[in-house]
Amino acid sequence: MTKSSGLFLAYGMEYIIKVKEFIEEAKKYIPEVQTTIVTHQEGVDEEKCEEISKNDFDVQYRPRRYNIVG
Repeated sequence: MTKSSGLFLAYGMEYIIKVKEFIEEAKKYIPEVQTTIVTHQEGVDEEKCEEISKNDFDVQYRPRRYNIVG
């Protein structure tokens, strides 16, 4: 994961490490772990989020619209 990712810029690398630790722990107990983002947010690189989910976290990625359930 590079320092240029939007997540790093917004929250810092410590946040990313904690999220990854949480996901790794969840994968021990939950058969299918997903990460999600709310789409159409200004300044959010959706493609980068998908890349991080798949390559760094090794989980399914699911973009979703705000206020739309399902």
